Order: sequence, then C-alpha cells, then structure tokens
Amino acid sequence: MKLALAFARPSAILWLMILLAGVIHLTSARWHIRYGGFNTDEGFYAIATRAVAQGEMPYRDFGFTQTPLVLYANALPLQLAGFGLFSQRAINGLWGAIALALAATWLARRTRPGWALAFAGLFSLSAPWMYFIHLGKTYGFTTLLVTVASWAFLAMDRGPRRNFVLGILAVLGVGTRLPAAPFFGMLWLLGLWPGGRPTVRETVAAFAGVVATALVVILPFWLSAPEAVLFWIFDFHRESVPLKDWHVAWTDIASLAPAVWVLAAAGIFAAIRQHCWAAPETGVILAALVTLAANLLPGGAYQEYGVPFLLPLAMASVALVYDGFSAEKKIGAAALAGVVLAAHFFTGPLLLSNEAAVRCGTLSQWLPPHAPAYNRELPAQLDAARQVVERSLAPIAPFIGPNLILAAETGRFVPRVLRMGPFSFTVEIPPERAARLHLATHEQLDAWFADPSVTVLGFFRRHQLNYAWSMPSFDQLRPEFHAQWFAPVFRDFVTAYASGEFLILVRKNPRP
Repeated sequence: MKLALAFARPSAILWLMILLAGVIHLTSARWHIRYGGFNTDEGFYAIATRAVAQGEMPYRDFGFTQTPLVLYANALPLQLAGFGLFSQRAINGLWGAIALALAATWLARRTRPGWALAFAGLFSLSAPWMYFIHLGKTYGFTTLLVTVASWAFLAMDRGPRRNFVLGILAVLGVGTRLPAAPFFGMLWLLGLWPGGRPTVRETVAAFAGVVATALVVILPFWLSAPEAVLFWIFDFHRESVPLKDWHVAWTDIASLAPAVWVLAAAGIFAAIRQHCWAAPETGVILAALVTLAANLLPGGAYQEYGVPFLLPLAMASVALVYDGFSAEKKIGAAALAGVVLAAHFFTGPLLLSNEAAVRCGTLSQWLPPHAPAYNRELPAQLDAARQVVERSLAPIAPFIGPNLILAAETGRFVPRVLRMGPFSFTVEIPPERAARLHLATHEQLDAWFADPSVTVLGFFRRHQLNYAWSMPSFDQLRPEFHAQWFAPVFRDFVTAYASGEFLILVRKNPRP
C-alpha cells in the first residue's frame, strides 16, 4: 500500500514521464542512426575528424569546407567509439539530445514540467529534426551551442558576465558553423544593447569574450595556413554558391518543422498581445527567425541548414505562449495543442506530392519532400561494402575514391588531397596552388589509378560525385571527357560491389 502511494506521488509520476520521454527519444535515435539516408558529406567529416584525432590540423594538412571546431568536438568521442558512419551519427545525436534536454530543463523551470516533456516529445518524434540532427555533419554540435547561448541569454542577468559568456559562445558557434553567425551575432548584440546604452564594463566584457576566444581557438589556424583558411572557409563558398542552381522549395521549408512554425506564430502573437517586445524570449525568436531566413530564403541552399535554430525558436515561443494562457484559458491552450499536433503529423504526408507513390506507407512520408528516404538496407549495404574493402585493400595501401566513409570504417589511409571526398578535385586551379590548398589534380589521380598497390576504388553510384566536379566552381566535366579519362579505370578494375550507396571497384590483376 505504501509503495502504491509513493508511486502515485507527483514526483514519482514525473520521473516516470521523464523515463518514458527518454525511451521514446532513444528509440527514435536508434532508428535514425541506422536507417537515416546516407549523406555524401558524412565520409569527409569522418576522415577529417580522424585526421585531427591523429594530430593533424585542418587547412594546414588537409582541406575542410567548414570552420574547424566540430572536428575537435568529435575527435575524442569518435576516437573512443571508433570512426565510422553509425558511431559518428551517434555522437552527433548525443549533442542534439543534450541540447534538447537543456531546452526542456529551461522550459520546465520557466513554465511547467508537463509543457517541457511535451516539448521534448515533440522533437523526439519529429522525423526531420531527428533525421538531420543525427547526420555526421555539424548540425548536432551547432544545435548544442545555439541552445547553450539561448539559455545564457534567457537565464543570466544583464551585465558584464552575460556579455562575456555570449562573446565566448559566439566565437565557438561561428567556429563550428559559419552560417550560424547571424544567430550568435544577434544574441551578442542584444546582450550588449538590450534596450539601454551599455556601460563601459558591459562593452569591455562583450568584446573581451570575443577577442580572447578568437585568439585561442581561431587564430592558430590562420597563422598555420592563411591562404588555405581563406580559400576553404570564405573563397570556396563565395566562388561556388552564386554559380550553383540552389533552391529550397516552400514545401521543404513547410515540412521541415511545421509544429515549430505554428508555435513561432503563436509566440509572436503572444508577444504582440502582451506588449513584451523587450522580453529576452522575443530576442531569441528574432535571432532564430533572422538566421532561418538567411539560410533558407530567398532561394536557400538546403532545408537542413535551418535545423540548428529550430530548438531555440520553439523553446522561446512556448515560453511566451505559456505566459498568454492563464488557468482560465485551458480551452485556448488545448486548441493550440491540437493545431500543433495536427501540423506535426499531417503536414509532411500532405506535402509529399509526387513522391507519395514511392514513400506511401513508410516513415519517410514525414521527411521533407527532397530529403533522401529512410534506408532499411543501409546497415547491410555498409557491412557488405566494408568487407570488400577489408578483403581487397592492404592495410598499408591508400584508399582512393570519393566515398570516404568506407576508409573510415576500415581504418585505411586517405591521401591529404582527397580528404574532401567528392569536393577534392580541381581542373581550374594551377597545380602549384592546388597543392597548397590540398586539392587533387588529373595527374595525381591518374598516378593513383595506375599504382598497382591501389587495389580498391570507392565510388558513389551518382556520376557527378566521382570526380566529375571541379572545385570551387562545381563545373562538371563533359561526359565524353570524363568517360575518356576513366577508360583506364574501366580497363583495369572490375565492379566488386554495387548498391544504392556504394560502388566498389577492385583491380583485376592486383600485385602479389
């Protein structure tokens, strides 16, 4: 009887709900780690992180198209867990889970535990958010930094201490993902100037946080290889982005986070109604919306670029919505919850349009229309491809080819100029400069293709990803030229394994 009474206490019920939320999140995470569509970038992130764990430095020793800090965040965890597709996804998912737990904890203190648990469940069961947060890229760790910065902005009192912390987080955030700069920059500015002129101490603290952190975590890379830093972080994107036909359809944006869009609209309405424009939650909403617009509009690049800013947008919006619903307005709160759930579960399938025939009846219905579908065969395909590489390529031989996740899975060495995978090759940059920037040329690839010790080539099934793009313009080689260039490869190698994600060629007559 006493046990039953203890079990019925609110604290016990709350702990049970937290446990249930954790089980739901872990179950969803396991699905997305194993069956999320394979992204071509995951290979070069794994190889770059492995290089950092082995003491190399990005830009000085190999090219890398992002700012560098995510490699250092993931290096030690992956060194312990092993460098591979699923371990990398698990580490990035861990960063996302910590961010979600922090956001829910703040909401529990700001509102009620029930609201926080509903918030955590909403994201744990959000197919797009879980799908992209687990990819072996920057989204997981960026989301964590964005959430920590939001917490600092919302929970800390105005003053030098908060300004200093926001300055540190701004540099760490931009040092992890450059497109996140608008979010961190706006929070830093709003912290520095929250409605009144800052004091000298507040100003000094804000700039001290930025300068001190930049000197420690950014300056060493610039000093080690200024030309390569400038190229990979700035010029690569400046020269390539305007030339690419990138476009994010409104259906991709709508289906990325339909429940969050509803919550944001409700939060903005609550801010207007309550005249709380100076509230810190309003500042977080503004920073998130501006950054989402910068990444997704007017044409955007990929819908996944908006993922790191969904959590702070939702947590700030829920807080303002909670303030707008007093105990006498339970009907309004229930109606909003119904709209949020309806948007969450029905928007994706309704917008699936021409892909409905392919995805009908699968969980992929809840992904944005142009996101690769879930792949239940991915673990088996990866295992089969890994076995071919381990069997056919000597441990000391270099792994050649753009599908670098197989090199990470098998522990094979990747030449420095090939560590950007599909983005490693150039015909437009002179060989001397290409060498300084760690880009491969025709002559280098020809030499590896002819090297008898190179007994395996790891390719993608998609033609353009197999050194058919020239960096940084993304100009495609003419098909007839590419076919002629690869003629010796087709003569000397044979297909050993082919699946939706992997194409492995092995040399016909390897050297004994």
